[in-house]
Amino acid sequence: MGGMLSPKHTNETRLTPAVAKDALVTYRTLIYGWNRYLERNNLEPVTLGCPVGSTTHINEDLVDDPFVEYGDIDYLVTLPFPKQFSNNWTERKAEELNIERDYKASFNEYVLQQKDERILANNGTMVVIQTPGGNNVQVDMITTFPLYFEWMRRRYGPEKGKKGYLFGCLYTALGDVLTLSFGTLGVQARYKNGERVTNKKRKNTTIEKISVNPVSFLSDTLYYLTEQYSNALFIADDKLSSLTDGIVKFAALIDDDYDNHRTANKILKQYESNLWAQLKKKETKSSKKGCAMSPVEIEDFTFEIYGALAQFEESKRNV
Repeated sequence: MGGMLSPKHTNETRLTPAVAKDALVTYRTLIYGWNRYLERNNLEPVTLGCPVGSTTHINEDLVDDPFVEYGDIDYLVTLPFPKQFSNNWTERKAEELNIERDYKASFNEYVLQQKDERILANNGTMVVIQTPGGNNVQVDMITTFPLYFEWMRRRYGPEKGKKGYLFGCLYTALGDVLTLSFGTLGVQARYKNGERVTNKKRKNTTIEKISVNPVSFLSDTLYYLTEQYSNALFIADDKLSSLTDGIVKFAALIDDDYDNHRTANKILKQYESNLWAQLKKKETKSSKKGCAMSPVEIEDFTFEIYGALAQFEESKRNV
């Protein structure tokens, strides 16, 4: 099928890689037209990104699996953001929401005004378009900003052969374990009254950025959390357990075929399985001293983490 926005239009479509490529030609033309409309309305143009979700590996599928069928097409589009923005992270997010609202409204206006015969149905930034070959395909616009493009390309680009929805759920689960967010804006922490809280709590909270780097986000997160723990008298056993177990389970679930080939996640697991023992040694040493880990010890431990994750991060660069 070519999407669920308008089944009467798409239920006969077999969305193979070839059909999807055909649809992308039409969709890019649509975005080019929208950019001209934006300029006439004194708004900066958007930037075409790439297909994500199930169609992330469309070029490889054309060769390796030409008969695979997708549900619809998710396409990453980058919205403009002021280069000189010096406000804090919480205020930046509010500004991004305003920009996103205005651009989504503009796209909807453009589609309604054009009355393009190739657009068979639309709802916000979702459209059903007819390809030159006569197939009807749903394309969903996934919006982002320049700062997050690389993060989103990986975050919404599941490993080949793995379902994108499950992949996204694993990031969410990791965030739940660590009381962080691994969402569309990178890795973030939400605070209320000085305490880290879940993403469900929005009122009177502030947001702190941890990482938007798709390669180093795990080590960035470990560094951030290790710094947080160093502020306590002792490193809490249950917090370290949650940290370690969460990352181990995250890697294990994503890499369900690790026995057959050496993947980035297997490299990660080989180190993370020993992380708890290393942290326990640090904790015991600090307890005997009667004080928390010193800043120097925290820094040394962080470098150990970076060193151990280097293989993992290097392999991710090649994804």
